[in-house]
Amino acid sequence: MSTRSLICIQKENEIDTKYCHWDGYPSNNGVLLLENYKEEHEVEELLVNDEYISSLGSTVEDTAYGGEQRNVPYAREDNNRWLLEEDVIEGGAECWAEYVYLFKNGEWYVAELYENTKKCGFVLLEVVLDNDGKIPHMKTF
Repeated sequence: MSTRSLICIQKENEIDTKYCHWDGYPSNNGVLLLENYKEEHEVEELLVNDEYISSLGSTVEDTAYGGEQRNVPYAREDNNRWLLEEDVIEGGAECWAEYVYLFKNGEWYVAELYENTKKCGFVLLEVVLDNDGKIPHMKTF
């Protein structure tokens, strides 16, 4: 069974997203993102492919892509950061993703989309990994 996730980057007033089908939990995709995709240009290179990510690799070359994806950035003219993040969380839930990873201002954040933790919002990924992959039940921004 797959653990679906969205991998996202926030740039100015839009968040670009990419669906990832396999191994979306923090101990796999979270670690891969934190350790291997540290710069904005690396994340952009990961997301530029027109296909969804089947399985995330430690490099773009090692990442398995498969099938067409409709990549739609979540954008708002008023650049309201909080609403952007809520939109991505809701969009992730609509595609049955369990986790959403967001690269923003040089740092990785994660939101868990299970019903009892979805309202916690985004938390620094490092904090989650230091907490054995569990999302603290508090908002960080």
